[in-house]
Amino acid sequence: RVGNMRKETLLIRFLYQTVAGRSILKILVQPWVSRKVGIFLNSKFSRWLVPVFVKKNGINMDEYEKKDYKSFNDFFIRKRNKEWIDITPNHLISPCDGYLSVYPIEESRTYKIKNTEYHLEQLLDSAALAQKFSGGYCRIFRLTPRHYHRYCYICDGVRQESRKIEGKLHCVRPVAYMSVPVFVENNREYVKIKSDL
Repeated sequence: RVGNMRKETLLIRFLYQTVAGRSILKILVQPWVSRKVGIFLNSKFSRWLVPVFVKKNGINMDEYEKKDYKSFNDFFIRKRNKEWIDITPNHLISPCDGYLSVYPIEESRTYKIKNTEYHLEQLLDSAALAQKFSGGYCRIFRLTPRHYHRYCYICDGVRQESRKIEGKLHCVRPVAYMSVPVFVENNREYVKIKSDL
């Protein structure tokens, strides 16, 4: 963790580790700020960020469909070439790219996400839903900027419920999640699927 902290930019450290920075941060993590940034990232004026991001994160663009990206967000939700997708029958399909951790779901269990522990009830914002999945397994996929940021459903079934949990928009850099409980304060969403599996 010390190594990660050293890699943080001066700006991120200022925002999360100083009194003045935390005052500014209270404004920056509000959803309306994210919407304003989103307008820029959806515009053609953000295209210059694409080659910078690709180089910084070592992304192999041969894995993705060739296209002229209209904005940074257009690039961020890029599609993978079909030949890079493994759809072998009768094996687990990963819902997304990332580093996977698996935990049994137990009432008193905590789940570690980026070196911070959470209860399932906190993550889902629902004691009833956490209890419903007791005895099952929790799979946590951690994506980095270089990972593919699309996801898929891993099984056939009926979509029963989709819930968005409103929250803030902290960054997920080490200095942030070591200062605040990012993953129970941030916006998040879950989908319930009824499946025969």
